[in-house]
Amino acid sequence: MTHRRILLIAVAVPFVLSAGLLIASGPLRRLAWAPLHSPDRLQALIADPRIRFEPGAEDLARILAAALPREIETIERAQGRPFKSIALYAFASRESFAAYGAGTAGPRGTTWGGRVFVSPRILRPPRAGEAHDP
Repeated sequence: MTHRRILLIAVAVPFVLSAGLLIASGPLRRLAWAPLHSPDRLQALIADPRIRFEPGAEDLARILAAALPREIETIERAQGRPFKSIALYAFASRESFAAYGAGTAGPRGTTWGGRVFVSPRILRPPRAGEAHDP
């Protein structure tokens, strides 16, 4: 095998693997996109810095901040222990929610890596009898 062919293979294999991760779905896609879409770059809510949001999701972030203390208390009581930390991320569009956290635009929320990602879909209640609405 020539040196040129070895070099070509050495360059092509990582490229093909990277491209495969970028088009994959679920956990592999999240791992591949994580460096490009770090939610920690989002602006922190002044009223509660545990909540970060993208431009256009300010109202959702404020709604989360108002509900968070009560919800944390409920969960901690059920678990019998406190949270070590919590981070919520609010998104303005289903597409950005998918890019940053879910890998898909369908859910209203998801968790990944100890973080809670909230889609703007959460503001619209599900229709009766439907598990997932568009």
